[in-house]
Formats: sequence, structure tokens, C-alpha cells
Amino acid sequence: MKLFIRKISIFIITIVGLVCLQFIAFKFILNYNTDYKLNNDITTLILGDSHIEAGLNDSIIKNSINFSTGGSPVFFNYVKLKKIIENNKQIETVIMGYSPINMTGGGFYEVPKMKSMIIQYYYLMDYKDFYDVSKYNFQGLINGITGIFRSVKKPNFLKKVNVKNSDLGGFRKLPMNTTGLLEKDIKNEKLKTGKPDKISTKYFLKIIEFCKNNNIRLIVLNTPVHGSLVRKSKQRREEYNKFMDRFNSDFVFWDYEGLHFDNKYFYDENHLNYEGAAIFSNLINDKLKK
Repeated sequence: MKLFIRKISIFIITIVGLVCLQFIAFKFILNYNTDYKLNNDITTLILGDSHIEAGLNDSIIKNSINFSTGGSPVFFNYVKLKKIIENNKQIETVIMGYSPINMTGGGFYEVPKMKSMIIQYYYLMDYKDFYDVSKYNFQGLINGITGIFRSVKKPNFLKKVNVKNSDLGGFRKLPMNTTGLLEKDIKNEKLKTGKPDKISTKYFLKIIEFCKNNNIRLIVLNTPVHGSLVRKSKQRREEYNKFMDRFNSDFVFWDYEGLHFDNKYFYDENHLNYEGAAIFSNLINDKLKK
């Protein structure tokens, strides 16, 4: 029996050791093959979830680059922010998407989403980041680490790639909605309400602090949503507004949730299509100039 337990223990330790070695090796390879330096004329960094991913076209907003990813929790915006700024001191402005839906932490607590995010961004994370994830979503962290073999599919795994051509995110061109189901979708959607959760608050404040320490202007941006959703989300916005009022002396807050757009400029109730994004991006570009 003791021999059996010993063999099992050795087997488990070997497997864990191999996974750790693979993790360290893959992390090194991806960092080595990623050129994090952007063109010197890129002075505005755009981060956020799908609202920003679909809403801000960085080919329209002068001297900007969009690294937003759908479903990205505030935590991973912080991870990307640190890595990009570390290698691009010319960045003067950060536009970060933040809306009532971000207050709940969303995918940070969901195991499948955390697994996916770890696989996508683990090579950008430092050990403090991994420690924080382990406290709040240990299973998601482990599932992500054991799934990093998928990294071999990354464009920067086997050859040198500039960060703008890696998989850190970008503007996503959404088509026009031709289904006619927009009003039905809004009517049936149930909106979460409540106070900002611990992890979202923690990393929102870390982003504020990081931008302050690096003399970067932080613009927090809430993108337009369909008018019916605005009316429905009044209760959800009560706690959001209180939260933003607590900290808005530390950043610029541009709240465009209620900005009117015709139905034809929405992909769905939450996201602008590519035509709506073009109009909104021109608006933001003009405002940045001023």
C-alpha cells in the first residue's frame, strides 16, 4: 500500500512539474516573440470589453490603438495596461470602457471564461496577478494553466510579431442588424442590479493609481446603448452613478449611454454596428482634439 501511494505521489508530482515547466517555457517564448513597442505616434490606448471593442474604431480616432476584447473583466484591462505602458512611454491617454454591466465582475468569477482569458493573456501576467486570480477563481486559473497548450496557435508563438498583430484585442466591425428582433430582445432581457463587486472595484482603482503614477490621462467611457435599454436600466444605474461619483475627481468621465442613435446603427441592444461605431468614433476623435 505504501509503495502504491509513493508511486501515485511521484506520478502526480511529475505531472505537476511538467505542467509548470511547460507554463514557464511557453510564457518565455510568447514574451520573447512579442515586440510590445508601438509606433511613436500612438499616444492613446483604448481598453475595454465588447462595448468598446465594437464601439471605437482606432482607424478613425487619431493616434490610437484599440486592444479591447469582448467579455474582458476590468482585471485583464489592468494586465494589458501594465504591459503596454511598460514598453510605450509615449502613451499620454488611456480610454477605458466602464459601464454598469462591468460592476458585477462578470466573467472573472465564471470558470470557463477565466480559463479562456488565462489561455489568452497568461504571458502578460506577473505572479501577483496569478495570486489574485487564485484567491477568487482558483478552478478557472488551474483550468487555464492546464490548457495553455493552445498557445501554439498564437501568431507570436513561433515567430516575431508586433503586439498590434497579436491577439490582445482590437476593433471589431459588427454588421447591421437585419433580423428585426431588437425590441423583442430588449423586452425579454433581465438586467443585473447591485453594488460594484470587490474585484471590479479593486482593479478599477489599480488602473486609476497606475495612470496617476505614469502621468497618463485616464478617460472612463460609457458607450451608447439602445434607448429602450437606457429606460430599463435606471435602477441599475443608481449604484453605478454613486460609485462613479466617489472617484470621478481622479479621471475624466464621458458617459454616452443615453446618446440617441437610430436603430439602424445598432447591432443589438448593447452594441453599435460598424456604421454606428464610425459616427461615435468621429465624435470621440473630435472631443479628444479639444
